[in-house]
Amino acid sequence: MVAPFETAALALEPGQIAPELVETDFGYHIIKLERKLGPSTAKPAPAAPGQPPAPAGDSYDARHILISTGFKDPENPTAREAPVKDYVRNKLETEKEKKLIDDIVAANNISVPTDFTVPEVTEEQMQQMRQKQQSQGMPPGAQMQPGANPEVKPGKPEPKKPEPKKPEAKK
Repeated sequence: MVAPFETAALALEPGQIAPELVETDFGYHIIKLERKLGPSTAKPAPAAPGQPPAPAGDSYDARHILISTGFKDPENPTAREAPVKDYVRNKLETEKEKKLIDDIVAANNISVPTDFTVPEVTEEQMQQMRQKQQSQGMPPGAQMQPGANPEVKPGKPEPKKPEPKKPEAKK
């Protein structure tokens, strides 16, 4: 459990409900301690950065109601719900990056032709590339060097192609 939740739960007596809402990155919790089980033999999980360490080794059963402050990005329907703080931070960082790139492009007179298009890659082409990489022993996500011969194993020099012989000039 996260430190604020665990601290609040362990401060309660069995059967007691926390008098205040407990705030975590997930939202607000109403916590009821069911029972304290005593010292645990398991090693406590490391605390999150900026959080105090969890009480050493106490285990307990608790119930809680979560009032979520998570937010699902409407621009990305496949994204999972994230804490509002994280969503806002990511959104601001993305906007800053875009503005910085726009400023660099404007300051350096960079332009991209209007008729430039990025070719679409089909799922079938992606599968073929993955199979080719796996057959070469490359880790997934690694890319081949342009002009590399896929038939040659890394570490071995490419075989030299015979050069055509030039006819000798008659004297």
